[in-house]
Amino acid sequence: MLDAEKVASDIVETVSRELRLDRRFVVLDYVFGHVEGKPHINFLASSPFIEKGIRSFLGKHNEVHSLFTYSVEVLPLADVGKKKFALCNVSAAPVMKSSTHKSEQITQMLLGESADVLQQSNKDWLRLRLHQDNYVGWVSANQVCCFDEKEMATWQTQKKTSPRNLITPIMSSPKTNSEPIREFLFGTFLAVKKFTKPWISVKLPDGRVGWVKSPEMLPQRNKQLVSLTQLTATARMFLGISYQWGGRSVKGFDCSGFTQTVYRLNGIEIPRDASLQWLTGSDIGKEKKNFVEGDLLFFSATPERITHVAMWLGGAEFIHSSGFVKMNSFDRSHSLFDNNLLQRFVGARRILDAG
Repeated sequence: MLDAEKVASDIVETVSRELRLDRRFVVLDYVFGHVEGKPHINFLASSPFIEKGIRSFLGKHNEVHSLFTYSVEVLPLADVGKKKFALCNVSAAPVMKSSTHKSEQITQMLLGESADVLQQSNKDWLRLRLHQDNYVGWVSANQVCCFDEKEMATWQTQKKTSPRNLITPIMSSPKTNSEPIREFLFGTFLAVKKFTKPWISVKLPDGRVGWVKSPEMLPQRNKQLVSLTQLTATARMFLGISYQWGGRSVKGFDCSGFTQTVYRLNGIEIPRDASLQWLTGSDIGKEKKNFVEGDLLFFSATPERITHVAMWLGGAEFIHSSGFVKMNSFDRSHSLFDNNLLQRFVGARRILDAG
């Protein structure tokens, strides 16, 4: 008997290889079912280019799809409606590989961040494409708010503020003894509604108004020339924060989420994953005498795949998220020397011009 689900899975993997798709940023998926008693596979694609690849493959392999019927839908699906955008309504929402809490967290969507809505699953989950770094994944529907194009444009043009501290409570009223309604994480932004010294009222994506102490807030940051010292000072702010797979917030970082966040907070965008960060900037090689503050250091257990990233602090130390955000050294006489990391080190890249 035909295992149509196995066939669908094989087709998806084959087409993905042939088109050289990076599944972190695109959708090539399927839903298996039956139509009039016959196996049916509904393929999902995030672009017409991928749809064309699926149809081309099946057109060349009639012996495969003659055993089942199939259809191809291009995201976003029609049932999304006019609310084609989403804003994160919690401090850090897990972005999952599939639409279940048992799935793997692949990254995080932070408070106030936006995304395209691609698909809905049982009203409990939304498949989103994050605007911040184009990651595609599933977010629990009760952790985001959906907006139409006009509402999203209004949100994006509003004046924003960000907290000075790693975690700042947003209060229900301008009183220190009022109840907190959200956590405001360092590096995230919310719309400013009004100033009432010593308080600022901020608007949450769901429309609720909260209050934060004005001395604890920063104005919205603009991209500017950044010094190497600023970059490493930002990195040191996160020392001691726990490692979390898929994490990119002060509640927990993975290695590349940490380096991406440090650069982003200084107005510089770099890719989300270590393997892609390795392809960014200029090659500095492995000679430590050539490193400057802010250079990214890359590590691998095998020559074929980058598996870890850190940031050079100058002197003999670097900083990274491994277990928690900490410092280590390549210097054998240093108290923070790590021989395992030294053996796995494959080279450095310079993102920010030291000159």
